[in-house]
Amino acid sequence: MIKKCYLIVLVLILIRPIYSQGESAVPFLLLQQSPLLQGAGQIGAAIPMKDALGFYFNPAQLGYFSHENNLSISFMPQKTQWLFPDWKFQSFGISAGYNFNKDKNGIPLSIGIGYIHNNFDYNNHGLDYQNSYSSYDSFDCFSVGASYDYYLLFNLGFAVKPFTSKLDNSSNISVGSWQAKSTAFDFGAMVVAPLSKLFFDNLKLNLNSKYLIKPKVDFTLGYSMTNIGKKISYVDPAQSDPIPRTARLGHSTDLAIELFTKTDKLSLLDYSFTAEAENLLFKYDSNQKIEYKNFLGDIKIGKHLIQLKSDGKVVVHRGHIFRLFETLIITSGRYNGSGYNNIKSKGLGFSSEGLFKVSGILLNDPIVDFIAKHIVLEYYNADTFVDSGLETNFKGLVVNFRGLSF
Repeated sequence: MIKKCYLIVLVLILIRPIYSQGESAVPFLLLQQSPLLQGAGQIGAAIPMKDALGFYFNPAQLGYFSHENNLSISFMPQKTQWLFPDWKFQSFGISAGYNFNKDKNGIPLSIGIGYIHNNFDYNNHGLDYQNSYSSYDSFDCFSVGASYDYYLLFNLGFAVKPFTSKLDNSSNISVGSWQAKSTAFDFGAMVVAPLSKLFFDNLKLNLNSKYLIKPKVDFTLGYSMTNIGKKISYVDPAQSDPIPRTARLGHSTDLAIELFTKTDKLSLLDYSFTAEAENLLFKYDSNQKIEYKNFLGDIKIGKHLIQLKSDGKVVVHRGHIFRLFETLIITSGRYNGSGYNNIKSKGLGFSSEGLFKVSGILLNDPIVDFIAKHIVLEYYNADTFVDSGLETNFKGLVVNFRGLSF
């Protein structure tokens, strides 16, 4: 029992150092799965994404994803090590989408589906290397999202997330192990406002008869409630704990300069800033009974999302993503509040999209042009808990297929 409790405490320290409202079970469900978004301050509820793991904090992302993308596959090329040499986890995700308005004469609706598998393996807990244990946390996340395009992009999503948490406390069969299985549910909404398209779509700078430059400005609002489900217990139902039901509310602004040719466009520079507030939606009353909060919990729009001030109950995330020529990706971020003290993150990524677009424009080669328009390879390398004893490195590979006709 001592080893079990020690393990739970350590994992809580890793993923959420202090729960001001009380501790929850299975905190591994709170970990962002996308290396790109890990490097940008562990955001994900209010920034439109196109990679297969981007919908984990908000399943409504799949609606946006399906506008231009047919299929995306993302995986970690190696297991990520955390704290102890034998504590490792790995994620795999796949997303698919279809736009019914592809030819501009259909329904302005697109549908996306996604799947993520994650396994967090504790092996022998990092406590006793003489015994062989089998402790792990694992989940499978099945999601669906839809987007309707009517001036704004309205996105909704829903996810079902069965999970297992197994904690072996000894190799002695008489002592055994503890295991909990249950299912969590997520839902989310996201609205993307293409401001430049709505208000100054004709603003452009003609370089010559072949090329012109236009600005792009998008603003996004996003909300999600994740990990909705019943309390779980490992041994005694009377000692059950809640799973980490969480609300996330945020906004992002994307600014870009795009180069247009007669057949394609290339984003010369793209910068996005995202602010998100996160709150655990339960607390303990004076009798140590659990009370659940409303859909916003303790989140205050003025304080947490405009002034960007955190407190003992709400975590405020800030994320920056720079993209240069659709090739180089630089991320940075940080978050504070509810036990976190200025946790920093950073990341670097590379994409084949810009290289093939430039090559297609210069070479006028149909094969290169096809690859540029339909196949994108990306690599991410991100660090979180930067400059601390818990610094962790994430690596991710993404393969995107987009703009294909069936």
